[in-house]
Amino acid sequence: MAVFELLGVASIAPFMSAVGNMSSLEGNGVMANLYKNLGFTSPTDFIFWSGVFVISTLSIAALVSTLTTWKLTVYGQEIGAELSSRLYRYYLMQDWPFHLNRSSTKLISTVAHDCNRVTELMIMPALIVTSRLVLSIIIGSTVLLIDPIIGLLGIAIFCSLYALLYATVRRRLSNYGREISGSNQERMRLMQEGFGGIRAIIMSNRQAYFTQKFETSSFKLSRSTGLSQSLAQLPRSLIELLAFGSMISFVLYLLSTHDGDLGTVLPVLSIYALAGFKLLPALQGVYNGISIIRGNLAAFDAIEADLEHCEPVSQAGAPLFQSPQKFDVEIALENIVFVHEGSDRASVDSVSLNINTGETVGLVGPSGGGKSTLVDIITGLVTPQEGSVTVNGDKLESFGLNKWQQNIGYVPQSIFLADASIRDNIAFGIDPQDIDEAKIDQACSAANLSSFVSTLPEGLATHVGENGQQLSGGQRQRIGIARALYADPGLLVFDEATSALDGISEKLVMDAIYELAHGRTIILVAHRLDTLRNCDCIHVVSNGSILESGSFTDLSENSEVFRSMGGTHRREPAGSGQN
Repeated sequence: MAVFELLGVASIAPFMSAVGNMSSLEGNGVMANLYKNLGFTSPTDFIFWSGVFVISTLSIAALVSTLTTWKLTVYGQEIGAELSSRLYRYYLMQDWPFHLNRSSTKLISTVAHDCNRVTELMIMPALIVTSRLVLSIIIGSTVLLIDPIIGLLGIAIFCSLYALLYATVRRRLSNYGREISGSNQERMRLMQEGFGGIRAIIMSNRQAYFTQKFETSSFKLSRSTGLSQSLAQLPRSLIELLAFGSMISFVLYLLSTHDGDLGTVLPVLSIYALAGFKLLPALQGVYNGISIIRGNLAAFDAIEADLEHCEPVSQAGAPLFQSPQKFDVEIALENIVFVHEGSDRASVDSVSLNINTGETVGLVGPSGGGKSTLVDIITGLVTPQEGSVTVNGDKLESFGLNKWQQNIGYVPQSIFLADASIRDNIAFGIDPQDIDEAKIDQACSAANLSSFVSTLPEGLATHVGENGQQLSGGQRQRIGIARALYADPGLLVFDEATSALDGISEKLVMDAIYELAHGRTIILVAHRLDTLRNCDCIHVVSNGSILESGSFTDLSENSEVFRSMGGTHRREPAGSGQN
């Protein structure tokens, strides 16, 4: 691009010299030699075709500049897409403790907003600065060759002015950049909380609080963004005034030194005018790009540490999901100790237990007693600080965590549903063309979901709304159970998964699950003791330890702690009335 721009600028002076003094074509010089060697007999014809050549050169330079800008833009956007894809994959590949200690709002803001800012306001300006800087150097070198003193003086004045302006505003640009990052995260948090908790907000009439906070954050964002952009454009008018003033002064200087000889002045004036026309926007582009980059360094700071740990997406390796191979499950925990980060008390303290193949094991105990943490350890979501977990006689690390987890059907108390159809939510994370309809039907039947689906006009194709807002709590829970059963896993884990169901629905679901329990290991974390009635073994968990173990009958007869749990009742989640 810069080469063609240089040819365009360099061709102006000889052309304008010939236009100003056609008699020079009869003498010596570049244009005179071209006139003779190309066989022209009319100076007018030569001037005409010379003009065509100059226009063609400038047109090619403009075309090359356009294509270069297009390529740079596409390349910059591809880099941005690569960054966001790397971060998204990196976050999804992290373990459960990572997500426990990271706000989902922060992660979303990093992938969506910070990566976009880095792309649009750092990568793209950096590419533009590079291209404009090369162009400025080449054009500046041409000007220096024509008249070193005037060229050096002009370049020094303009570059010094830009440098002085940048040194003045760079600290403010950094401050505004940090304000933009903070305001973006605050807006994202308010949107998630506002839309995610809309029912509670409407019921408590808290709309004004959220709208006021959002408006404050939005105005702060707009102010910082506007000021940052205006500082990047600040010198434009001043530089243009200086450029036109310098050009007029230069014209007067040339006329006075050449006794008003326009034929002598015109070539030099033309090349400086065109050089200034090309050079000033290039210098403004360099200043503007550097200012924008400076004002958005906070966005790069937000992703720098995570980017250092990211692998390129192209090196992702094998697909994350593979069809699991069902196998028998026998689990042994030995002297397990686990302490959550930032806690001074063990959530699981010296726990040992065995779960045999095909057993249905229940975990019961007070809230915060360690039941869910114990399940997280068994499923490999967290790694204990002490002790070992073995699967079929092999330690979990050597057995293979991915292989193990793909053979687990996990149903939490709170089910996440995508804004998609019931079918897509049951086969969550599987391409529609790869969904096995027979497994869908079997999972729906086992989860006591078939009768509900049959009442819907669109059946399994019915969209559930964002996070299942169009469904009751019980319906959402049964979809979650069907999802766990879809892959026909060897281990089923129900972490208080039937708490949103009424007694009748829970019994139907549990009866269906027990029907499928042949050869499958099941772990039930339950609040209602009746849910555990058919368990082979029940462990009473409290304060991170297993207090007692036995069958439902044995514990009911011999355990005061177990019997006392039967009198507690849990409030049903909102929306669970329709099942």
